Formats: sequence, structure tokens, C-alpha cells
Amino acid sequence: MARGTLLEDPEVSLADIRGVLEGAAHGPLRRVETITARPCTAAEREVLALPRGVCLQRVIRTVIDGAGTVLELTDWRWSAEAYELTRGLKPGR
Repeated sequence: MARGTLLEDPEVSLADIRGVLEGAAHGPLRRVETITARPCTAAEREVLALPRGVCLQRVIRTVIDGAGTVLELTDWRWSAEAYELTRGLKPGR
């Protein structure tokens, strides 16, 4: 999808990508993030080298274009003890 577009330009920052996609006939983009915390499974503990009893924080981000096409699906997982997630809202939102 990015081949031959501005997304290949090294001067385009991550902050610019949303505008590039919206301008490339994808229409307004919608982002959905699902944030959860739960105990790790044995497999997650092994892959992430976490001790027993540590909770896992998981963020699944989906970016959807105006036609409903999923442009990005990202699944992050990390120790909930090691990270702090802070969100802010603009006044009036």
C-alpha cells in the first residue's frame, strides 16, 4: 500500500502519516485502542521473560479508514509493573 506514496519518504514523520493516509483517498481515519491488564499466561511469561505473578498490560490499536478498511492492527504486550499509561483529553471533548 505504501509503495510509490509519501509513506516511503524518509522525511515523513509518524505524525504526518495520518494526514498522508487521509489525503490518499482513505478519508477520515478512526483509531480504536483497547487496553487491558491481566495475569500472564505461561507462554507470555516465557517469551517476555517475566516472573510468575506479574500482570500483563495489553494495548490493541486498530486504525480504520472511511470505508471501514483496517489500515493498522497493532498488539502490544508488556509487564504492567514496568509501564505507566497516561492519557489526556482536551477541554470540551
